[in-house]
Amino acid sequence: MIVVTLDDGCRAFVAIAIRRYRDVLERNGKRAPAEALRLAHELFPEAGEPAVTDLDLLDIGRAARRLGISRRTLERRIADGTVRPVRIGRRVLFRPADLERLTRAG
Repeated sequence: MIVVTLDDGCRAFVAIAIRRYRDVLERNGKRAPAEALRLAHELFPEAGEPAVTDLDLLDIGRAARRLGISRRTLERRIADGTVRPVRIGRRVLFRPADLERLTRAG
């Protein structure tokens, strides 16, 4: 058994990669190993089983456009804690579901 500690961004990235792999296999008439799908759910259960388009993480520019605000305003929202991005390495990314919750909250 190998034990690895991953931050939220890495967990999300791995879970998304596994689910996309599953989708590619299914498009080709194959099934993904159940173990891989269980791993994806264990790594990032809050992702659930949404459609592939919902799994895409958005960069700061795309996220700002989706929210209808400037990039600088989104950077301020990150700094004040209103928005919590996923960080993968130096990249700052956003889950579409988190942005949707933010727009509903006003």
